[in-house]
Amino acid sequence: MPGIMCRSNLRAKAPIGGYNIVSVLDTALVFNERRPHTTTLPAWHIANTSRNTWQLDPFRPGYEMNQEYPQVHVRWQLQEQGDIGSAVAITGDRVVYTNTNGEIKAVQLDTGKPLWKYTTGGKIYATPLIYKQYVITPSSDGSVYCLDLTTGKLHWKYETGKAIVSSPAVYRSWVVIAGSDGHCRAWDIASGQLKWDFEGIRNFVETRPLVYQDKVIFGSWGNECYALDASSGAKAWSWSNGAANRMFSPAACWPVATAGKLYLVSPDRYMTALDVASGKENWRHRDSANWVRESIGLSADSSLVFVKTMQGHILAYAANSDTQSLVWKSPVPLGYEICPSPLNEKDGVLYVPTQSGVLYALSATSGDLRWKYKYTNCLINTAQPAGKNQVITSSADGKLICLEIVKRR
Repeated sequence: MPGIMCRSNLRAKAPIGGYNIVSVLDTALVFNERRPHTTTLPAWHIANTSRNTWQLDPFRPGYEMNQEYPQVHVRWQLQEQGDIGSAVAITGDRVVYTNTNGEIKAVQLDTGKPLWKYTTGGKIYATPLIYKQYVITPSSDGSVYCLDLTTGKLHWKYETGKAIVSSPAVYRSWVVIAGSDGHCRAWDIASGQLKWDFEGIRNFVETRPLVYQDKVIFGSWGNECYALDASSGAKAWSWSNGAANRMFSPAACWPVATAGKLYLVSPDRYMTALDVASGKENWRHRDSANWVRESIGLSADSSLVFVKTMQGHILAYAANSDTQSLVWKSPVPLGYEICPSPLNEKDGVLYVPTQSGVLYALSATSGDLRWKYKYTNCLINTAQPAGKNQVITSSADGKLICLEIVKRR
């Protein structure tokens, strides 16, 4: 049966709505639109119902590209029973991650051997925060959990009342989390004591707040970006992109900042630089040939801001410029891209996750390809370098993988 998209029964601004009438005949499906109390419109589509001849050996995505880069090895790999919608956190010999079964898990860095598991009451989309001997993760059950890093046992729990799908950030010895209930809160990590509570966020938050120059900065799905005083939670400023449609919000990108400038990208295809102190625009630009969306990153030396475009290009802009100044454009084509995962750089290698299951490693100074590796066919979360020659990443289908890069002789 062919896939056919029919109208919804919503009427928007029209005075009368409508619905579909599908007539199933011996040789065809006939689609009409019915306007209540008025008329049935002429058929807008007729689909043939004759049996399809299926291709016996259809094309399927392959992994042949991995043979081109023999220096990349799989050290270990795990398959979760649920999806993974976040990056991992790494400290010492431990990797901590979450999944949509509501589980917080820790495994050994070298082997992937499970160490402990803690189950919450809802799906988890947050990237865990590790601070000293604690792991902090919010859940869609509306609670924030603080666990012992060694044992996985609960240290404290705070209930907010609404699902939390954002990731935690750290300020001094406090954890900061923006939720779905219009609040952003800070807790003392050791005691669980609430330090401040800001109320007034439009729509929900899914990003990880940026803590920079004593400010907590994050976007929401209300077309706004907020800057709060990190010590008190008082609002320093807020900025709106002016869009009426919330789908254009600067909400999924993890903002970056350097030299007093905050950088955002959003689905309205604008890249924006704001003054961190005041929230005023330094510049805001939309390139008709390079549509930014949500994926952004900062170089390790804070000199470059990396962005990924929907056309599948990686661009590097000068971070210390008063205008949008392009330094390089990667010659590596990624194909159509809307994967929002942040870009991460370490030791001169820029790690680029994609929606097609391929992780790219590019030169951070030129954008040239170092290697690429495909391990799935869906969206990859942020890649986290581990040591000098390992990188750990996860994907939306529940895979967790540790890649090891061996120098070629």
